[in-house]
Amino acid sequence: MEGAGALETNEMLSVTFAEKTKTLNRRRGSYKAKITKLQSFLKDKASNAEQLLLQSKLDKVLEMYSSMEALKIEYYEVVEDEQLPNLELILEEMEDDLEEIKVGLQTLLLKHDDISKNVSIYNTALSNNGLRNLIDVINKNLRGLKLMDLETNELTHQFLINIIIRKLDIESRKLYEMSLTSTELPKWEMFLEFLQNRTQILENLHGVQGPPLKLKTPFLSKGKSFIVKSNNNNNCLLC
Repeated sequence: MEGAGALETNEMLSVTFAEKTKTLNRRRGSYKAKITKLQSFLKDKASNAEQLLLQSKLDKVLEMYSSMEALKIEYYEVVEDEQLPNLELILEEMEDDLEEIKVGLQTLLLKHDDISKNVSIYNTALSNNGLRNLIDVINKNLRGLKLMDLETNELTHQFLINIIIRKLDIESRKLYEMSLTSTELPKWEMFLEFLQNRTQILENLHGVQGPPLKLKTPFLSKGKSFIVKSNNNNNCLLC
C-alpha cells in the first residue's frame, strides 16, 4: 500500500512538472516572438523612428532581460538535468539576440542625441550673432542720439524695450520675461544689463569672444525717432 501511494505521488509530481514545463515553453515562445518583432523593427523601421519610440523599444528590451532571468530560474526548478544543456543554449541565443537589439537601439539613440546637440549649437550661434548685431545697432543709434543732445524719459524707454523685445530670439525673450520679478514697468538699465549678460553667456557657450559690451542710456526727446540717418543700405535690425 505504501509503495502504491508513493508511486501515485511521483506520478502526480511528474504531471505537475510536465504541465509547468509546458507553460514555461509557451512563455518562452512568447518572448521569442517579441524578440523577432524587435529584430524586424530594428532592421526595417528603427533608422527612421522618432527618439521617443526608440526609447520605448529599448525599455521593452530591458524589461525582457528581467523576464528572461525569471523564466530561467523557473525552468531550473522543473527541468531534468539532462535537458538543461539544450535549454541553456536556447535561452543564451535569445539573450544574445536581446543584446544585439539593445546595442542597436542605443546606437540610434546616441545619433539622435548628437543631432539634437548640433541643432542646439547651431541655434545658439544664430541667437548669439543676432543678439550681438542687435546690440551693435542699439549702440550705434544711441551714440548718434547723444550727439544730438536729445533727452530721455520713461515713456521712451518702454517704447524702446517693446521694440527690442520683439527682435529677441524666443529663448532670450522667455528668459527676460522670467527675470521680471514685479508688476512694475521694466527699467531701461536693467534691460540693457540683461542683454549684456545674455550675449556674454551665449558667446561663452559657443566659444566666441566679441568686444566688451557697453550699453548706454539713450538721450531721447518726445517726438524724436530712434533711428539715426545713415548711408548704409542694410536693413535696420530694429525695424
